[in-house]
Amino acid sequence: MHEHSNFHIDEIIKRKKELKELYLSLLLRSFAISMISIFVPVYLLIEGFSLPDVLIFYIILNIATIILSPLTAILTSKIGVKHTLFISAPITILYFGLLHFLTEFNIPLYALAITGALAVALYWIPIHSDFARSGDKKHRGSQSATFILIPRMADIVAPLAGAIIVETYSFSILFAIISLITIGAMIPPLRSSDYKSKISWDWKKFSKKKIKLSSFMFYNGFISEILKVVFPIFIFYNLGNLVALGELGSIFAVGTFIVTIAIGKYSDRFGKKLLIKMAGIVFFLGLLLAVSANNMYSLTIVAIILGLGSSMLKVPLFALETNEARKHPTEFMALREMIIRLGMATAAFILLITGDMSLIFLCGAIASGFIILKKI
Repeated sequence: MHEHSNFHIDEIIKRKKELKELYLSLLLRSFAISMISIFVPVYLLIEGFSLPDVLIFYIILNIATIILSPLTAILTSKIGVKHTLFISAPITILYFGLLHFLTEFNIPLYALAITGALAVALYWIPIHSDFARSGDKKHRGSQSATFILIPRMADIVAPLAGAIIVETYSFSILFAIISLITIGAMIPPLRSSDYKSKISWDWKKFSKKKIKLSSFMFYNGFISEILKVVFPIFIFYNLGNLVALGELGSIFAVGTFIVTIAIGKYSDRFGKKLLIKMAGIVFFLGLLLAVSANNMYSLTIVAIILGLGSSMLKVPLFALETNEARKHPTEFMALREMIIRLGMATAAFILLITGDMSLIFLCGAIASGFIILKKI
């Protein structure tokens, strides 16, 4: 009995240590990616690509991620979660290198998109799997809040820092800084032992038991594409400069940062499902306001509201997802990534065929209304 108790204590200490390593890795990589990610759609526009070209790029990236996710899960089950994470670093750097030399060497957009998809799959599936394994169900809400809070901390400073570097120096300097930080982000997880997660791909079981949750995953993806791709382009079209885009990116992050920890604690005590419903209401109002926003003041209000909605959706939903992923984390997180990317591709496709940003905001508001009414 005493030996069992000591083993349990040692296991708790080990998992806390692994969580800290994971958080540090996430902070470094998030800071690196946040310095550039908000500018990628605008960067492509500045380099001479049309809006349809940019949307096709994101559609290819998301569809390629769907295809690569099960392959990444298989790779992870063979070589381990942390070794897969390590492989993601050079692929991420390659992606930004291709982005930098895109027009100089006439690199096809589809090649860039597929490389980006590979970087996404190789990083997010294993790190989400690692988090699902290292956390505990009792504190899942607060732990999920921390996991989501860390990128938000980076988002507060990084977009504006990225904009200043680009305006003062060049995209080349920014890409070099991002590459160095990305390499550094891979070191903390390697300090602890690796593990391999078994996969069975029980699609029938997933579709029967997780169908309600999967619809919320799809919604998360749909909204994420609006926030990460459509809204930055919308801001750039209205304000016309990168610094303003960086400022609003930081404001969006502040909106999420302020409420994330409180939401994590609240979801543990009172209920994650209620928070998801409230997120639907916030997104409904924010996206309706976005339709008529056309200046710094109105766009700032919208950014704050959407940032609030982002935390209210992502923290409790991710907590529910990671609870479901406990037994087969890699398999579940691969399936999760596929559904989210399907939602993202759908949003980009709707904007591609309509060409109307106001309409995609309205579609997001309608989807939010569906989330408010849907049972979880």
